[in-house]
Amino acid sequence: MNETTSYDAVIKSLQMLKRVRRLEGSVLIHEGVLLNADTLYNERQISGFVREVNAILSQYRNGNRPLSRALLGFDAGNVMVFNVLPFTLC
Repeated sequence: MNETTSYDAVIKSLQMLKRVRRLEGSVLIHEGVLLNADTLYNERQISGFVREVNAILSQYRNGNRPLSRALLGFDAGNVMVFNVLPFTLC
């Protein structure tokens, strides 16, 4: 299985995850670069989101406490972050 096929399999799995009630979307980041975004947000908003997630992960990594998972709460909802290098799923 080549790398592109692996990515396609992950993306297909994420699309199936969206069927979960109340899940608004998913963002898949590979080594800090957006690989796939299946959300209601526009490209600029997603780009800003990826930048912020990368900054948070970098802060933890620089503090010698790598972040593996986090739940961030906001007024409008929550964001789950799963970081298993080289992938980050939000």
